[in-house]
Amino acid sequence: MPLGALLDPVEITLTIPASNYAEIDVTVTGTDHFIFQLPITVTVSYAHCSLGLLQRLLPLSVWHWEPSTRTFLERMPSIDNKLTRSITFTTPHLSGYIIAN
Repeated sequence: MPLGALLDPVEITLTIPASNYAEIDVTVTGTDHFIFQLPITVTVSYAHCSLGLLQRLLPLSVWHWEPSTRTFLERMPSIDNKLTRSITFTTPHLSGYIIAN
């Protein structure tokens, strides 16, 4: 986390909901929405996911999304590392994210 991204210490919780998708939900305890002072970088492994041939070839992206409505809200700047089967993205906020192509 970059120096200055937080004004005070916070407890961050990462949840991986039961889903057919590669979803993560990242929250700060006691808040519905959380915005950092500076964008942070997050890396997520998808090594445990079984991907079809097309998904293994095409670059994946991280999307900010609303899980309750299944709505894609914003494509996050992402780098898909096929060698390590992980994806890195930057975000100024914490919320629900999904990996898609």
